[in-house]
Amino acid sequence: METERWTGRNRRPFCAQLMGRAVRKQGPRARAATSRKGTSRPSLVAPDVSEQLVSLVKESAPNDPTSPCEKKGSKVWTMQRDIDRIIKGKLGFVDPLEIQSRRSDKGISVREYLEVALTENGVKGGGAGKRQYLNASFWAEFFLAFGFKNPGFHGLKEVDAADVTLNDEYWEVMGACNSENPTIRSEDPMCDFHKTKMKGITEPNLIALFHASVHSRLVTLKMAYKMQMSLARLCGRLEVPKRFPATWKAVSEKLDSVLTWHWQQKESQDSFVDRSIWVQTNHEAVFTMVSKADFDACERACADKMDCPGDALQSMLRTSLGQALFHKEARQYQMNSFIDRCHKRADDLMHNGFTDETVQGYHDAADVECNNLAASGHKMFGGIQRQISFLNFKVSVYPTSVYDLKDWILAAVVRSVAISNGQLPRLPWEKVLWESRPLQHFGMTVAVPDSLLSHGRNARLVMSKIAGDWGPGRTLAVMQRDITSHQKDILDTDRSASLEIAFLLQQVPAAADAWANEEVFRILNDAAQPAKATSKEDMMACLNCLKLMKNDRRYACLPNTTGQDIDAIILLLVSSQEGAAHRMRMTISGTSTFMQRALDCMGAWLKIAVPGKKASTKLAVSNFVQGQAAAHFLFIKLDKLDVHHREDADLLQLRNFQWLLGGHSRDMLDTWIEELVRKTKQEIVNTLMIADDPSTASASSTAASSSGSGALALKVTMFAPSAKKAVGPASKKQKTSDTGIVSMKEKMMKICCGKAT
Repeated sequence: METERWTGRNRRPFCAQLMGRAVRKQGPRARAATSRKGTSRPSLVAPDVSEQLVSLVKESAPNDPTSPCEKKGSKVWTMQRDIDRIIKGKLGFVDPLEIQSRRSDKGISVREYLEVALTENGVKGGGAGKRQYLNASFWAEFFLAFGFKNPGFHGLKEVDAADVTLNDEYWEVMGACNSENPTIRSEDPMCDFHKTKMKGITEPNLIALFHASVHSRLVTLKMAYKMQMSLARLCGRLEVPKRFPATWKAVSEKLDSVLTWHWQQKESQDSFVDRSIWVQTNHEAVFTMVSKADFDACERACADKMDCPGDALQSMLRTSLGQALFHKEARQYQMNSFIDRCHKRADDLMHNGFTDETVQGYHDAADVECNNLAASGHKMFGGIQRQISFLNFKVSVYPTSVYDLKDWILAAVVRSVAISNGQLPRLPWEKVLWESRPLQHFGMTVAVPDSLLSHGRNARLVMSKIAGDWGPGRTLAVMQRDITSHQKDILDTDRSASLEIAFLLQQVPAAADAWANEEVFRILNDAAQPAKATSKEDMMACLNCLKLMKNDRRYACLPNTTGQDIDAIILLLVSSQEGAAHRMRMTISGTSTFMQRALDCMGAWLKIAVPGKKASTKLAVSNFVQGQAAAHFLFIKLDKLDVHHREDADLLQLRNFQWLLGGHSRDMLDTWIEELVRKTKQEIVNTLMIADDPSTASASSTAASSSGSGALALKVTMFAPSAKKAVGPASKKQKTSDTGIVSMKEKMMKICCGKAT
């Protein structure tokens, strides 16, 4: 039989033809007319064909609530959702496959049994929309007909009613949990009873409480979980695992799943209650399942954005709750373990030789672990950031799959060996960092087969052409920019060239920084003398070596912070050589890590001889203190003296190492230096008064006293016009005075760090 179809503008979808419904464009009046009660749209399919097709569609999915034959809001659609709701609430503890396959003694499925019961109740209640609840007697017959057993605590022994000594209040709250009236049925009184009334408990009473919290026809699954959650807190508070180990062994597995369910509910709700807060809230129950020390260790590692300790994480993963709490960290740990094992196997290849058999063995073992990762639920494909060891540095790359990851780990070891022994040409920045020297941990004796190097060699040749050579306008930043802009061409040659690109962008400054650290601290430590303070000659040699470092190409690859710290060290040494107080207010605790270490090394240059006595001979000997201890000793020594008795050499020495002092001590040192300036100025004034006549001396003294600035006073007193030249016997006195003035000028310049003009 031919099927009539719409043609032209009024052509309708085929699914609508199957349903016997017309889809046509109509005007407002026509739509109103066809929507009236009792009217129907014309069918475009013969009645017998339409009915046959509809029946076939219904038979294909009789219990599917989303079937196209069941319109949303229809009786069939509502019935199916009522059944789903009942099964979820009353049979949540049963395996869904078992619900689907289980038949009653009359051969009726669970869904059919419930559908009949709901239909009969609907008729009794007055039709659809007025269904009555399925009462307790129905559920008693239901469980008997299908043989479903309530999910109790397996292995938990029964207890005699005579042994249960719970008070009347308990039986009252128990009645609230098992009331036949659903409006007053609640688990909250029982949970409050566990929290407030249970200060101590006997084992029979505890067993009775566990039996009372089991999911039944009256106690829903949610109610049972809430009561069991409160019982878990009660067990932790009353130390049930220690007091009643047999009972705890019978209930611990069930409580573990309850705690897991409770945390998963919180986690799925995307609430503000994170893992730490939830554990603190339920700590009494949680720490009966997992170790508090192991949890704290893992939580601290996560807070510091580090990998969880292996032993602590393994301990947490022994329980379902621990797996739920640290499932992300567990996956990360599993992936990191896979990466570590791949690195170890690749290193073994380096020591045993890259033969075909060993390389194939590496791939076979890695493939087995990849399959295990897939079985554990890991995402096998997708650009996830991973870290791979390459050229003794960790580089972050984005392999497209786990299979790429294990191939790139092998490529990293292969290329590191080939770069070290010269089988692969070195890129410009590799020449700068290592010149032609072999790399550490990668020997020169191992040869890599050319079959493992062909693609990598081509990619490195492309990178070498793009980068060019060092020279005017070819800095590291320019090379990084050019390589990044031509990244696609490089990866088209070899996708594992991401290792070289990542090393250039991420680790070349770090490699230069490692060189600078080693070189700077070697120079600073060489300047230190074992038994005496570092001389000015040693400091000058150290300064020259640091200046030569700036001519090295590696210095241009340093991070900005390290370069600035080296410049600060040079400035500090220059100011010390000139006798100047370093104007930068730096302390060991207030600088970068590099600068802290450098200042600590330079602080060791300060050595002070401390007199002491040898116990055996009682002879006076000298012991040396250095660094901060020496600065502290010198400060205390000067603090005990007044301005007229402080040694100028001690003041100037302590000023050159002022970063070893604290803030208050440094302020005191500045005050002492100012006092020294004033004292020296006054000595110059007094000398001029002796050399000149009274009028000049008076003028000089007035000028010096009226000047507020030390530099201005020095200028006035040093260059004040003298009176007449002394003749005869006075000339000798004048020469002596001039010599004293010159020495005081030099002393003043040394203190004030200026130059005489």
